[in-house]
Amino acid sequence: MVRWHSLFLSPNNEVDAPSALLPVLQAEGYEVYDPFGSFGGHAYTETVRLFIAPYETGAPWQRILLEVTQPDTAEFIAQILSKSGLCISAWLEKEIGDLRLYQDGQPANEAALTPYQTKTPPTGYVEDKHAKVGDLAVSDMPEKIQELANQVKPKQAEKLFNKMTRRVFGNPDADAARALLQDAPDWHSEPGQRISSIMASLGLSAWREPDFATLRAAYTLHARLKRRPNATLLPGDDTALNAVPNALDYTPFYMGKAT
Repeated sequence: MVRWHSLFLSPNNEVDAPSALLPVLQAEGYEVYDPFGSFGGHAYTETVRLFIAPYETGAPWQRILLEVTQPDTAEFIAQILSKSGLCISAWLEKEIGDLRLYQDGQPANEAALTPYQTKTPPTGYVEDKHAKVGDLAVSDMPEKIQELANQVKPKQAEKLFNKMTRRVFGNPDADAARALLQDAPDWHSEPGQRISSIMASLGLSAWREPDFATLRAAYTLHARLKRRPNATLLPGDDTALNAVPNALDYTPFYMGKAT
């Protein structure tokens, strides 16, 4: 499954994703399940997993985080959601990725973005796409860390990063953190730069994070604490919780089928 895959619905696309997808996926043999309940979910060979981001003032594009077992299903979903407005489907797995547009249930070209584009880059847009802290690209760090890294000198930023990785991973050399990030999407790759450029042209800034895995981990823990406020936390749970403090503001939509 792809590490980073997001759909973006244009401001005039007011489709309710669960309502639009439910009957179509049910017809394909999928059923709704809840993996965040007390007993978890069933085991399925094919799944469609969505997190619908909360609407934010000033960021009218609706983001949907997506994880599917079959790549073709992702494009099928994008086509369904584009019947009432433009839908961007962007994905990146290490250095491989793509961005496609759909409108009226059909593939569209980039000219469809023209009404939504702005010449002004979003606040916090980093022009230096090759800036690094040590051997780690700044753009591969979490966005809040990027903001700090761009405000200080490289040596100061590297000390800050190492201090944080020691705190999170207990590894003085930060090897664990770097190994984890090696599997992250490569935003310096050609597909990564294309996606970033198009998002910048739309005036969007906070569009990359969280990724699906980070959000799912945070949502699972937040949901557990909501059910049982005194539940015991394991080492690392605090980090997962703090990674997405507003995880419960996202709407999960999970469907699966056994083949």
